[in-house]
Amino acid sequence: MEANGCVSLEEIEEYNYMANQTFKTEKEFYMFYNGYAFHKGFSVRKDRIWYKPSTKEVTWRRFVCSFEGYRMEKHLKGRIRKDSHVL
Repeated sequence: MEANGCVSLEEIEEYNYMANQTFKTEKEFYMFYNGYAFHKGFSVRKDRIWYKPSTKEVTWRRFVCSFEGYRMEKHLKGRIRKDSHVL
């Protein structure tokens, strides 16, 4: 976005390119999106997932910026940062 709050034509074209991508697998999408995010200076993580109740088939998956919100507590248990000093 430019300083005056306007969006450039290049940014619109980039958005349209990104929004119109299709992928055959979740892994393929994740690799593409994480590569794009890295190029832009951030990373992504897998957030929520929804399953079809009868078959447990994944119907929806959300990816977010790695700084988005909070991680679920079940993913934090037993983790101690390597550079932290525990007293």
